[in-house]
Amino acid sequence: MRRPTRSDVAGADMLELERGRALAARRRTLRVTAISLDAIAAGCVLLAIDSAVLAPAIAASLATVMLAAAVGGYRFCNDMTADIPREAGRLVFVAMGAGWFAALAGAAFDIRLASMTSVTFVPVLALNLIGIRALLRMYRPPVERVVVIGSGSWARRIADLAERHLERHFQVIGCLDDHPDAHTDGDPAVVGGLSRLPGLLTRGEVDRIVVASGSTHDVEIVQILRRCEPFGIPVDVLPHFFDLIGHQPRTYRIGGTPMLTLKGYEPSMAQRRTKRMFDVGVAGSMLLLTAIPCLVVAAIIKLGDRGPVFYRQRRIGLDERPFEVLKFRTMVVDADRIGDGRITGLKDGSMSMADAVSALKQADDPRITRVGRILRATSLDELPQLVNVLRGQMSIVGPRPLRGFEVDSLAGWERDRQHVKPGLTGLWQVSGRSGVGWEERLSMDYLYVRHWSLAGDARILCATIPVLFGRRGAQ
Repeated sequence: MRRPTRSDVAGADMLELERGRALAARRRTLRVTAISLDAIAAGCVLLAIDSAVLAPAIAASLATVMLAAAVGGYRFCNDMTADIPREAGRLVFVAMGAGWFAALAGAAFDIRLASMTSVTFVPVLALNLIGIRALLRMYRPPVERVVVIGSGSWARRIADLAERHLERHFQVIGCLDDHPDAHTDGDPAVVGGLSRLPGLLTRGEVDRIVVASGSTHDVEIVQILRRCEPFGIPVDVLPHFFDLIGHQPRTYRIGGTPMLTLKGYEPSMAQRRTKRMFDVGVAGSMLLLTAIPCLVVAAIIKLGDRGPVFYRQRRIGLDERPFEVLKFRTMVVDADRIGDGRITGLKDGSMSMADAVSALKQADDPRITRVGRILRATSLDELPQLVNVLRGQMSIVGPRPLRGFEVDSLAGWERDRQHVKPGLTGLWQVSGRSGVGWEERLSMDYLYVRHWSLAGDARILCATIPVLFGRRGAQ
């Protein structure tokens, strides 16, 4: 791909150009460092297991670097498009391939690798590769500056994602739209029409382009993006039907034209039973591991105001069957009475469901006790729900259980969320928790139900851990 010439950047803002060069240099440094550490890790791991296998160790080092490059293992410096679980899977594959090449090198040099060496090498190398990337992610490049083509609600969604997912490390600097929608609170600023894009790229003010939706015709967008190709700026496209596509859509081509298949997924009986066994195993193990902390928390709550330790609330579960959800009590004893007074507008229609949910989930809610604030920030108040999981009323992963008046407000596709068991964690919890609005939360629940899979549950569960430690959106 051709790089911009001197005439392309004539009159450019030198400060912005230097920032662009610094960003590129930081990424190159990350790649070179990762390549070096990968090679050293592969060789050292094998030599540490068996010091007499120098030739296989060299082969393992070279194979690790080549395989990692082949599967995109050095793209991790781009935080916005990082997929941690998928990246970990690729690195496990790299470690397996490196072990295979090491065995071939051993056979070529008449060096027999011990069976224990082969068994130990792959998992240890995979953990080292994952650790190297976790360490290098701390040396992050500057925040990516993103310009959105389009305006209105879709552009606002991109800006909201940037605020909620700080780990992606990008910031929306503005929108480009020839005929922008009316501006509302929370919308990113429209900085001009689409014709401004080449100038922004020339001055080095943009690191990434996201095509959302706007009044500009697709043909015009394609023409302007083709003019921007020489700058090498990545372009992301927000699909028009992202609520239906899911995490891993099936793609195919007809005559060179890419197509996406939108198809729901109906789990088999075996998958449902596997999910249930997984729920019981995880819930039982967590209850054993947290037994002592739970006793300590219970004692602190009881000594705090002599009130009940547990809070029971009627929620609606699978197929709209009610059940009592368990939590450690984090509010004053008469909290429900006070809370009901905040949502009286639901009865006469003067309050929307989104406003009612916000009224009941205030960060500075005076009903929350001092101990309760700590429990909510760390999500320790949710631990008793493991008992609900063992009873079969809840699952480890799934949509959060709703209250009766919330379920009553659901209509049409929104009620599909009630066709699965509610869960301790779910898609919206790992996407911002209380920072996610009511409408978007329902869309995420629908997306989860439509595209449920065991692999998806595993991804959500893995993503829950950093969210808990980061305490993002906990209220």
